Amino acid sequence: MCPRLDSKIVEHYSDEEAEARATAETGKQFIESLKKSLAVTDLAQAAKRTGGRFDGFKRMLKDLGKDFGVDVDGNFILS
Repeated sequence: MCPRLDSKIVEHYSDEEAEARATAETGKQFIESLKKSLAVTDLAQAAKRTGGRFDGFKRMLKDLGKDFGVDVDGNFILS
């Protein structure tokens, strides 16, 4: 940190809460983008490629002994 920089300026630009909010918002935007992408994916074909199951409404894949999936609207499913 620069010793000549006024402490109020440092405080203004080092707001950890603002950084946390920005990171959370970026994460939410990423998840929404991913959900939109998954909603237009052919889940039946994806199930065939990955060895998963598709029941017409959701695609499930077993990983580490647990079922994970996505429905036709792009929502994540944990079983």
